[in-house]
Amino acid sequence: IRKALPDSTLMAWCRADKTEIKQAAALQLDWVDISIPSSAQMIDHKLRCSKQSLINSMLDCIHYAISLGLQVCIGCEDASRADLDFLTKLGELGKQAGAKRLRYADTLGLLEPFTVYEHIKHLSASQPLAIEIHCHDDLGLATANTLAAIKAGALYANTTVVGLGERAGNAPLEEVAAALFQCHQQDIGVQLDMLPALCEAVSKAA
Repeated sequence: IRKALPDSTLMAWCRADKTEIKQAAALQLDWVDISIPSSAQMIDHKLRCSKQSLINSMLDCIHYAISLGLQVCIGCEDASRADLDFLTKLGELGKQAGAKRLRYADTLGLLEPFTVYEHIKHLSASQPLAIEIHCHDDLGLATANTLAAIKAGALYANTTVVGLGERAGNAPLEEVAAALFQCHQQDIGVQLDMLPALCEAVSKAA
């Protein structure tokens, strides 16, 4: 992908693992999304560690990524079940360490647009990092939730062509781009007339 798109800004998703972060840097990527389970359920049962241990690992990985020339997004996995004060703390500490974004992930696809709006509005005001939204479509609300997050202050949105993704999929690029243009007159640089052919090609390949 880097060879095919030499002038594009590329980001890799990594765990809080220095080996993976080093691999992202070796591929000459620009950004790394360091995934940090952020709900009490995932911290307790997936990582089986304390919140302070999680924070220490996050800060260590942020410093390491920056030392390799990468820009950092803190990927808050399962943010929709996390305590908002804890997410705020992660954003504040991440900013001090040099991170630029905080990704709010509705990992289990649990939310609806009203709650998404409230959470993103709160985080936009309470912590200093730019918000990135990541929605899953388990309830058929990924596009609506993404639009609500953008309206509440999210500056970046994760999408996939035709919504491809685990379980029910993610927010479809074509729906989000078209809705932003049609409903909010926002031109995000996507050539809408090219989307049908792109969707058809991806659908055939999938």
